[in-house]
Amino acid sequence: MSIVDQYEAPSMTEPQRRNAVADMAAIVRGEELDLPWRRIRVLLDHKLAMVQHPVLAQGSLTSLGLTDKGLQFMGLEQDLLPPDTLRPNGQETSRCVSASLNGLT
Repeated sequence: MSIVDQYEAPSMTEPQRRNAVADMAAIVRGEELDLPWRRIRVLLDHKLAMVQHPVLAQGSLTSLGLTDKGLQFMGLEQDLLPPDTLRPNGQETSRCVSASLNGLT
């Protein structure tokens, strides 16, 4: 067990929860470049988002994506997503999450 796994992130405040939902919607839209690091850190600390690599994006080989926990946080279930949108390792793609979030964005 690493030292990172020994500590749980403190519970989110209500403003942090609202920011997290807005930030995760921005990630789904591919607009994560405009997010401040302090807010990305909250998503990473709570395991709501993850760094994905390699990706084919203009100017970068990494991007942010949502975890299963992040989808649950937003009220989306993996079972609702089409099975052909899952990667071999079981992680969701931004495309399938984007299709599920049309009503939220």
